[in-house]
Amino acid sequence: MRHGLGLVLIMLALLTPLTIMAGGLNRSPASGTDESAAVPLSPVSPKPLMLADAALADAREILSADNSCSRFFGGTAEVMDVLDGLSGRIRLQRLPDRLVGIRMTGGEATFISHLTGYEYRLFREVIINTNGPFYSSGNAFSPMPRCGSFWPNTREARVLMLLHELGHMIKGANGKWLLPDDGGNDRKSLSNTRIIEAKCLPQIKALESPEGLAGKLEDRARDQE
Repeated sequence: MRHGLGLVLIMLALLTPLTIMAGGLNRSPASGTDESAAVPLSPVSPKPLMLADAALADAREILSADNSCSRFFGGTAEVMDVLDGLSGRIRLQRLPDRLVGIRMTGGEATFISHLTGYEYRLFREVIINTNGPFYSSGNAFSPMPRCGSFWPNTREARVLMLLHELGHMIKGANGKWLLPDDGGNDRKSLSNTRIIEAKCLPQIKALESPEGLAGKLEDRARDQE
């Protein structure tokens, strides 16, 4: 890890999968998905690959600067380590539930810094649903719901989903996760999304124009449609 944080693995436990719906993160039964069908990010599926990379690039742009969003997650140096860990676990998979955006599943590893006390958890897999609001807007007969204030299958919605996920992975100074688990509770899920938007909305709206890396990746992905 960077910055000499001295992160040490302190726990490894098998958890029920966690799922981000269009409005936030929810807990879902382990039997609801075929995790073995998850595939790593690779050029085999160029459009999803580039959109996922674009969303990660946007998250890095936001969190690499000192602002209200990065401070909410504990500071630039620390949160970038968490984002690095998350990005290395991303898999693409078509899930049957079209309302699922991102699902975290598998064993949970908790890390803590000896220097700062910064604590976070990583799951074995982070599955982005290629059938959900990360990539799909739905259709006139069955539209996807909004992701917070944003329409699904947009640059803003994708980075909001990733930032929401980070909120469930990081502990605050009070010893609680920045965002409490909200599985099966739509009201709490929407409340968690509003928390992220309250801290990060200015940065999400101020993302670089299409000339930036993320915009170029999205443009290339759309060109292949």
